[in-house]
Amino acid sequence: MGLEFSPDGTRIASAPRGNVNKFLAVFDVAQGKMQFNVGPFPCYVHGGVFTADGKRLSFLKTHTWNDVYLAELTANGKMRPPRRFTL
Repeated sequence: MGLEFSPDGTRIASAPRGNVNKFLAVFDVAQGKMQFNVGPFPCYVHGGVFTADGKRLSFLKTHTWNDVYLAELTANGKMRPPRRFTL
């Protein structure tokens, strides 16, 4: 995945390739600190993208490729448990 900036530029989502712990992390740009992470997953996380309003983050897990996850980011900088959608 590498890095994905939120539309307003205040957050960065990261799940680097080779991430052996298989977490998805979101960082606060201004503070330079991790806000939260989600995982571990049984496989790598790939393709994280913020929605246009920056309130949600979607991603894939590589063991299925047909499961898309959508996580809602809360006002206090946390993330609700992701919902799974199967294509």
